[in-house]
Amino acid sequence: MLSTTKVRAASVLGAVAVAGALSLSAVPANAAGAEISLASSTFTIGDWGSGLAVTGSGFDLDADVTVSLVDVESTGPTVLDSIITESDDAGAILLDWTPTANAMTADYDNGYLAVVATDGSGNLAAEVPLTLFAPEGIWTDAATITTAELADENVGAIVWAGGYTPGESVTTTIVYNGYTFEHTDPADRFGGIAFSWSLVGGTVEAGTIDFTVVGADSKLSQSISVAVTGPTIELGGAPDDEVTPVQVSPAGGAVTSPRVAG
Repeated sequence: MLSTTKVRAASVLGAVAVAGALSLSAVPANAAGAEISLASSTFTIGDWGSGLAVTGSGFDLDADVTVSLVDVESTGPTVLDSIITESDDAGAILLDWTPTANAMTADYDNGYLAVVATDGSGNLAAEVPLTLFAPEGIWTDAATITTAELADENVGAIVWAGGYTPGESVTTTIVYNGYTFEHTDPADRFGGIAFSWSLVGGTVEAGTIDFTVVGADSKLSQSISVAVTGPTIELGGAPDDEVTPVQVSPAGGAVTSPRVAG
């Protein structure tokens, strides 16, 4: 299932850091001559494509060089995955590497992923930050919820959609038992939105909630439905809803009907 945490702030893609990852707190300062570069530093979260094409120079000659994928946070970097390659007689490295770590399991709350490299003498190349985007698709954490859950602002129906342009306006249209609600929010820095939707007024009854999410610039339209079961609950007043941004962990993959595009 998608792990969710309610937050009263902008929607971001978050997750749990990889358990048991190694700390980089004792890594020495960058050496003046060591450096690395990547043929491409942009990837979709969860898809390394053809891998990381790493080149570097300034390392010990004919020596082991450790290339690492790290999660850089305010509390310090953490190694998610690493590989050892050998420099040539000029201290250069050339490596094509597909990390085994799933980038979807990293912690993206405030930090970023980067590639670093170091040799046995402590020559550390400056990090190369990666630009990551949320995969295209739309998910919900449950195909069916109860009327009691829909009427609970702390539960509701949770939806996450990705594949949009970071910062673009994304409009969500929600149709439920003859009523239509609409909300517009900017996509987060990964090109995704995530929210919990609940009713705070009117009648909550069994039926279907249809969510359609459309990007203003990308024109990407994606839809998903959630069934509602249970006894009717009268909240009183006119039909009214609430959208609460959430943090989502997509590490478990899609739960219901992913990638339904319109």
